[in-house]
Amino acid sequence: MRLVDEVSGDMIIGLPPSVSAAMAMELLEPRLLSRGIVVDSICLAVDPSALEDQMWDSRTLWQAGLSSVRGDDRTSGEFLVHEIAYADTALLVEGLFAHLFEAQAPGCQSGGELFQRGTQLLGHLGPHLKVLHPERDIILGSHLAAAARRRAAAGNPCVDSTGHAAQESRSSAVENDFTTVELRAARPLHPARLLDAMHHMAEGCIWLRGTLWIANSPSLKMVFGGAGPFVWIEARGLWKTETARTHIALTSDSNNAPELTEMLRQCELTDAEMLQSTEMFEDVLKLGDLA
Repeated sequence: MRLVDEVSGDMIIGLPPSVSAAMAMELLEPRLLSRGIVVDSICLAVDPSALEDQMWDSRTLWQAGLSSVRGDDRTSGEFLVHEIAYADTALLVEGLFAHLFEAQAPGCQSGGELFQRGTQLLGHLGPHLKVLHPERDIILGSHLAAAARRRAAAGNPCVDSTGHAAQESRSSAVENDFTTVELRAARPLHPARLLDAMHHMAEGCIWLRGTLWIANSPSLKMVFGGAGPFVWIEARGLWKTETARTHIALTSDSNNAPELTEMLRQCELTDAEMLQSTEMFEDVLKLGDLA
């Protein structure tokens, strides 16, 4: 904060691992705006060759040595999806492993198989991102605070206007291994059938996210999330003026879109179930504990 007050002209503020850009902006933005300073871009440096492994890492940030806060129980996958959503620009970099063990890690260098695969995955995790290659001209994306907060909000499926993760020329050199499938349901979901379906949906899914409309708590907006090996459901208040809906997206290298679509359709209430009281549905997801 002291440096912000003392420095004049353009500034580049670097954040250490595990420090959220959104949290930093919450602290800095009022001070910056009072001085007439505008944040042009939020840029995230990413080693694509390590991205998939980081998404699947089951350790907390504390256990992985990425946070100095002992109680920080976020996984790297949870942290990354939030940072990717909040950022507007991603700068692709080669990690230390690619340079220290070049002979043992040929796929980790720029243009290598792992580097290309990770770049493609990044396109699905952040379809909005302006992706920069260091060897090319660097033109940053633009930070729009409201849009960044909306993308990073829990339950946002983060898909582009076509309903698919953006796939631009940055991933055209490799076969399309990853896909993002977007699913919607028009009726409330049966909690027991949903619980069973969630196990199948999460299997092999590197990132899943969205909102759920569940029959035994129809007024509650439930958020569905998962990064790597962890899946969670949390309540986000009442639907209020929002239209209650189930809208989820799943990113994986093994998606079967027709199978996933049918799986969700089977979770919807039947005509007979739509007439039943909400008390008739067993709370197998323990939503009562989340309300």
